[in-house]
Amino acid sequence: MFKNIATWALLAAALVQAAPATFDVDTELEIRDLELEAVLKRDLEPFELETRGVELEDRDIELDDRDIETRASRTLSGLANFDAKVANSVPTKELGIYGGLFWQGFGLVRKDSTLTGVRPFSAPNVAVYGPITRLTNNARAVVTTQYSGSIAANFTLSQFYYGCSTTTVLSTLALPTRCNVAAAGYNRAGKLLAYQLFPEYTPGVGLSANLVLGIFTNKFVGLDHVIFASTYSIGPLLGATVIDDVKYTLKTIS
Repeated sequence: MFKNIATWALLAAALVQAAPATFDVDTELEIRDLELEAVLKRDLEPFELETRGVELEDRDIELDDRDIETRASRTLSGLANFDAKVANSVPTKELGIYGGLFWQGFGLVRKDSTLTGVRPFSAPNVAVYGPITRLTNNARAVVTTQYSGSIAANFTLSQFYYGCSTTTVLSTLALPTRCNVAAAGYNRAGKLLAYQLFPEYTPGVGLSANLVLGIFTNKFVGLDHVIFASTYSIGPLLGATVIDDVKYTLKTIS
């Protein structure tokens, strides 16, 4: 992993100017890892979350027995499957508060058909981020404890399901496509606590594909916010990352 931010920036700039539209395994295998890390590092650099006047409402927080189970007096165990909210076929609105966390830059999509695209792990809803949500929400994909009325001091991520799809104006989850997904976790002071590049998502040939399981390392603990970023085999503007069934724990404010 690179330790020099200037090096990341130079590599990322070079990649933006000269990167091909698709991955070519034969010619790019040796340099792909360096380029990919540069791009993901650029998107995962620390930043200050915007102050948001988010009202805490019962219909948004979803802290019911189905989503959050009390394990101890100050620790809550959560499963974000995104099915408790009403969703459309296109992520026109930001997901917002769900399960005690704020999902900034994520869209919510209802996926009824499993004939094409990426199948939800638990139907019908999935969370989506990518160029289409960045245009509509003007924000990077970040999961955070920071919002008005939050009861969480920090959180820990354990696992999730992920995959990628092509995206169009009319259909967000059109066809499965190869991608790489990375996550970086920070504390409230903005210090990097954990970074992880998950195994490449390779759906194979076909009109539909399943999500795959991603296990977070044991460094994703005591988090204030986590940034997600992806690169796509079809190019930076035509992909969407799909996630479902995110398992985590919240440490509540004493």
